[in-house]
Amino acid sequence: MRQWLLKLVLLGLYNVDGYSIQQNQRRQCLRRVATYVAGMCTADLVSNFGATEDDNKIAQAACLPGDLSKSCIGVYKLPYADAVESEWLSDKETLQSFAPDIKYIDVQKQIKRPDTVAEAKKQLKSERVKIKFIREFVLDGELEEAGLLILNLIPTVTSAALKIQEYVEDRTSEEYQAQKELRKFKRSLEILLAEWSSIDIELGMAIRGQRGVTAVAQIEVLEYLKEATAALDDFMKLAEINVQRISVV
Repeated sequence: MRQWLLKLVLLGLYNVDGYSIQQNQRRQCLRRVATYVAGMCTADLVSNFGATEDDNKIAQAACLPGDLSKSCIGVYKLPYADAVESEWLSDKETLQSFAPDIKYIDVQKQIKRPDTVAEAKKQLKSERVKIKFIREFVLDGELEEAGLLILNLIPTVTSAALKIQEYVEDRTSEEYQAQKELRKFKRSLEILLAEWSSIDIELGMAIRGQRGVTAVAQIEVLEYLKEATAALDDFMKLAEINVQRISVV
């Protein structure tokens, strides 16, 4: 995993001074990698860089969103929207034909998509409360337990956030200021998902022993968690502002 991250550095996907990645730089690095990887299959990404055998074993692992298997912590997740809309993920037999290495789960049953904006906001608030349990697990060094909660949090937050975004987007006028506010809102969702994906990647590396002693991993994950929590709070605040803006139009 470190080797293909380093290759991303050398290809200029993010900038560092030499090979020494300082803590703040490393956080930025993982966020950009999380965003970059979200748009493509990790296996394709690594194969293009000539990865090692160990890297390929990690890269070939992929999970559907909502799969709470421990082996899914820190590996590529198919985007939630693709998982619920793609025809080749609609049933176990079809998935086996296209991607036999991916474990099938019924994403729509596992991760409930809210029917209304009110339900979506309630879903976000519910997941926000669970962050304190993630933090407690990290503090106790129980990284797998923290990872399992995050495996559920990311698609649950995503499904609720997409419901609100679709509602806002459908009702936003073409007026310049309204479109500007919409772009800001959509960007906040991108940041939110990148932040939480960064924690997922970091936890996966720590669990596989790639982050050294547990204490180091705990400190770094707690820093990621603080920023990811702020990103969720920012999105929820913007969601409320945009929904109210539409309501008074």
